[in-house]
Amino acid sequence: MTTDENDLSLEMRSLLSRFAHIESDPLKKALVYWLSLCSDERLPEVGDLDPAPLIDYAENTWLVRRTDDGADYAYIDAGHDISSPSANRLPGRTLAEATAKDAFPRVKRYFDRTLDTPCITHVTGRLYSERSEPARGERLMMPILENGTPRYILGITVHNLALDGAFRNAPNRQILTHTPIFSGPSSVTIRAL
Repeated sequence: MTTDENDLSLEMRSLLSRFAHIESDPLKKALVYWLSLCSDERLPEVGDLDPAPLIDYAENTWLVRRTDDGADYAYIDAGHDISSPSANRLPGRTLAEATAKDAFPRVKRYFDRTLDTPCITHVTGRLYSERSEPARGERLMMPILENGTPRYILGITVHNLALDGAFRNAPNRQILTHTPIFSGPSSVTIRAL
């Protein structure tokens, strides 16, 4: 488990090259860590996770599990910077509870795509777009297996909500890029809001 790309296998370094569009260092480090857990075209299992390599980004990381019926996602863990936009702690809550009712179907679609493809989802631009005061930022979502089935998403989000004047600088759109892990096109941008 590493956050140093030089420690990755040649295959994983090749996969890393498909993510040159990621801008923030915390997201890059989280991606390298996730790739270090992959082996032989196998996604990491939830038991492979160790928070220590990402401790510097703990306030920005989160973990959700798709509910058994597939209708929602439950927050298992979430750092303070992720919980603060929702005005409540996220662990123990669901995505539906933490997201505006009209935004939930859209947000759930890109959570679902992360697990169903499986792919790494990168969101950039406008975050928390359903809020009256959205933010500018980046989010990375990486699938995690439970007993061989994609069930968890390890996420990391960086945003400017903590910065003075952040709301005035939020972009008008959000760009989602879904990058299949081991097969398919190198990346697909499916939505610009």
